[in-house]
Amino acid sequence: MMIEKIHDEVEIAHRIQEVAQKITRAYGGENLLVVGILKGAAVFMSDLMRALPFPCHYDFIQEKRSTQAISQISFLGGSDWKDFTGNLLLVKDVMHSGIIESYLLTQLKAMKVKQVGVACIIDKPSERKVDLVPDYAMFVENEGIFAGYGMEYKEAHGNLPYISRILGG
Repeated sequence: MMIEKIHDEVEIAHRIQEVAQKITRAYGGENLLVVGILKGAAVFMSDLMRALPFPCHYDFIQEKRSTQAISQISFLGGSDWKDFTGNLLLVKDVMHSGIIESYLLTQLKAMKVKQVGVACIIDKPSERKVDLVPDYAMFVENEGIFAGYGMEYKEAHGNLPYISRILGG
């Protein structure tokens, strides 16, 4: 296995600022809850929130996968959001098929949330199974398995300050 650096620290910092500016234009001055899907989105979410020039709330959820149907997917953690009436931004590491995000967005939109958006580190549109595009993606990559910047590969490499592609993994 080899690791190929594809996005360095400077490029990541630049993209964080660009994404934060877009989010500020969309939600600035409004009640925003930023929700990170653990654990791959934690580093991105932290950097992104620090780049936002307005106050916001945050929380995390953890995806619990099931080998059964999509209706069996549940999320652990997070607050009781049933009375939240502001905007919500879901933050993910890599958006692959979009199935889990679509399921979660359906659940969130059924609440009193004003508007729901999706931000991710890497968008992989070549793997999309549903008609869902992230509102904010730092990078678009169609091929590969990724590590670094909070994303782990085989429980390692999440601490790398850059984003890499795993070769021969």
